[in-house]
Amino acid sequence: MKYKVKVNYIFLIKVIITVSFITYLIYSCNIAMLASTLSSINISLAGLAFIILPLVLVLGGINLWLLMNSISHIPLMVFMRAYSYGYAVNLFSPGQLGDISVALFLKKDGIYYSHSTLAYVIDKAISLIFVLSMGYIGAKFLLKGFAGPKWLFGVPLICGACAMACILLILYIPDNTGRIGRVKQFIKNTYKEAILWDGKYKAIMRNVTLTIVRWLVLSMTYYLAFRAFGIEAKWPEVGIIPIIATLIGYIPISVGGIGTVELCAVYLFSLISIDRVYVIDVYIFIRFITYLQAGVILGLCNWQFRRPRTL
Repeated sequence: MKYKVKVNYIFLIKVIITVSFITYLIYSCNIAMLASTLSSINISLAGLAFIILPLVLVLGGINLWLLMNSISHIPLMVFMRAYSYGYAVNLFSPGQLGDISVALFLKKDGIYYSHSTLAYVIDKAISLIFVLSMGYIGAKFLLKGFAGPKWLFGVPLICGACAMACILLILYIPDNTGRIGRVKQFIKNTYKEAILWDGKYKAIMRNVTLTIVRWLVLSMTYYLAFRAFGIEAKWPEVGIIPIIATLIGYIPISVGGIGTVELCAVYLFSLISIDRVYVIDVYIFIRFITYLQAGVILGLCNWQFRRPRTL
């Protein structure tokens, strides 16, 4: 009971920080201009961005499915249902409940945890390396006025190295050591899956390619969103800056990175002379599409889960 109260308390603090960041962002700009630019959005360009943004989710799901399907066969529709549900849950709940729910749903369809975990780890590792690389290149070569320390991009890699050290330590613990022993067995099973995985190189190269395509689609979405508000954003900066802002958003001080991402984006886009009002406009628009999309997914999934299974 004490642990549950502690978690709720931390989440409450995050909510307060999130609201504080949002309040600061709104009152730090010309509110009348913010309202005016939001109401004068170009409907055609906004509609195009509205259509393209869900493709980012679809590409991410297909990318992970192709990787997982090369390890353990699973129907695409079954996987996309679980993947999209997990994505939506992550937006509306604290922690990584979405990722956990995906593994649970896949387990019901006969996919072992070791199979889904192996695919997730590889997909996340490829995405992380790509994002860190693009963020570092952008901060060093494109954003000349970037004041943040470049070594920040190495922090996730250091955390990954520490996680690997912990895994190696667990492997030296006897198998009959309670929960830790079960964790060790799970790690060993996942390792065996990786060793026996056929076609790993083709699957990894395909994942890298789709990761790049997914980034290009996301870049196009931001470009169209800025154009919808009458701003000609530069490329590749319009693709690099959201990546760096998203990395900052992973710092667990607000709910889902809301507020921290926008604050970082306001600063970074100011380096290429884009007024904060338009940056806030774009991020309000993108957040609106994202959460509307997640709400529709949750509604459809909850309706589907109540129906008899046909697969």
